[in-house]
Amino acid sequence: MNAERKNKRIFFNEPWDNYFKLRNIGYHDFHIIKPTKFARIYDWTSLHYVVSGKGTLIIRDKKYRLREGDFFYIPANEPTTYYSDDKEPWSYYWISFSTSSGFKIADSLNLSAESPKLTAKNPIKVTELFDKLFSLESSPTEFCYFTISMIMQLLASEATHPASPIPQKVSPQKTIATIKRIIELNHTNPNFNIKEIAPVMYLSTRQVDRIFKDETGITPRAYLTEVKLRHVTKLLEKGDYKVKDLCRLAGFYDEFQFMKIFKAKFGMTVKEYRKQYTENNETSG
Repeated sequence: MNAERKNKRIFFNEPWDNYFKLRNIGYHDFHIIKPTKFARIYDWTSLHYVVSGKGTLIIRDKKYRLREGDFFYIPANEPTTYYSDDKEPWSYYWISFSTSSGFKIADSLNLSAESPKLTAKNPIKVTELFDKLFSLESSPTEFCYFTISMIMQLLASEATHPASPIPQKVSPQKTIATIKRIIELNHTNPNFNIKEIAPVMYLSTRQVDRIFKDETGITPRAYLTEVKLRHVTKLLEKGDYKVKDLCRLAGFYDEFQFMKIFKAKFGMTVKEYRKQYTENNETSG
């Protein structure tokens, strides 16, 4: 064991830390500390890194053997048991977070309650990062900055993919309004694809379709067609556009597709629609 390492726990209370929302960080050596073997449950998440020795993690009735160079993840609100090996006591560093930010860190490392163990790709570097952090003499605010920097370096070294943004819970009505707005802004672009909406909203294409149809009764694709056709009718009411111009201005791919969709919607051709509108306008005038 590194002679400089000492059992330690440091608490954070920095109001500006809106990204990680750190709770505390520490180091425990179970050559000195007596292990506890009962299930615990926390309202925060934590990431542990085994520096030496061996131990056991039990979560969701599954047992995981841990040793030097392993990370293990403790999710919030989940009964968890973890303890040191009797013959080869472990020592570990840990960082605890609020639930949401802890999830982001775990997600970046591909850790979850179903898969809470990960062997470090660069164990020497990870150990050096923690050792360097704990050797610092600094104010609480400075230490918080250094801890955040260390976490970012750790993720750069070990993350399987970048931390995913956590979508905020949004009402279906607001989601529908956003989808409609995106469609209305892009409906004249013939290259616009409904599938492009999903990643912008951190949803799958299936979720976009389901939410939209549940609230409106039609699919986003059908709504896009309706918006295009509304545009066409406004153009017909304003001037004597040729079919090919209407097709282009409304964002349809080709004239045949456009004429087929138009007749299916209105029961008449563009020419017939224009004639009917002109006659009705003259009568009302």
